[in-house]
Amino acid sequence: MSRNWPSWTDETHVLLELALLDRPHRRPYQDEPPRHEYVLTEKGRDFFGVLALAGWGDGWLAGEEGAPIVFRHAPCGHDTGAEVVCASCRRPLRADDTSMRMGPGFPEELRERPEVRRRFAPD
Repeated sequence: MSRNWPSWTDETHVLLELALLDRPHRRPYQDEPPRHEYVLTEKGRDFFGVLALAGWGDGWLAGEEGAPIVFRHAPCGHDTGAEVVCASCRRPLRADDTSMRMGPGFPEELRERPEVRRRFAPD
C-alpha cells in the first residue's frame, strides 16, 4: 500500500519550523549515510499526545506487515498505544459520547449568532 505522503525530510522541516524538534541538539545515529535523531523540544514533548495517535495510522494505513513504529512504555516495559480518555472519569472518549460547547475563550462577537450557536450543545 502506498501512503503517498510527503517525505520524512518534508515532515521534519515542518516539525522544525513549528519548534517541535530541536536541530542544535540532534544526535547522530549512523555515519554512512549520515543520519541524525532529532530531540523533542519542550513544546514537542507537550505535543507527544498527538504524535502518539500514530495508532490511528497503523490501524487504517499500515500494510499487512504491521505497524512501522511501536511505542514502548519504559516504566512497565510493555509495547503500548495511546488511548484517549476522559480526564474526569478515565473512560475512553468516543465521538458518539461527546459534544462541544463554547468555552470561556470563545469570541464574544460570535456567541449570539444563531448559525454559530447551532454548532454547539446547549450549556
